[in-house]
Amino acid sequence: MPKPISRLPGLLLLTVLLGACQPPKPAPQALETRTVALGQATTLRVDVPFSGRWRVQERPDWLTVTPQAGTGPVAFSVTVDRTRATPSRPTRPN
Repeated sequence: MPKPISRLPGLLLLTVLLGACQPPKPAPQALETRTVALGQATTLRVDVPFSGRWRVQERPDWLTVTPQAGTGPVAFSVTVDRTRATPSRPTRPN
């Protein structure tokens, strides 16, 4: 049977290794996809309760999102450039 003193270096090493370990970070959670009805408006404010870092990843060219990233509750404005969204009159070949 080994003496308790001979186990001391191994126990100290194990203590240091376990103390240096950090718990794993939780995986990022995606917010649900949302549809925002603008009606006749060109700008709309969006507020969603959230804690953590967020960013807008995809948007069509005719939509502007300001700001596109932040920390804490999700809060941004959506602005529509209707001239880039749908042509006002059909295009005809000449």
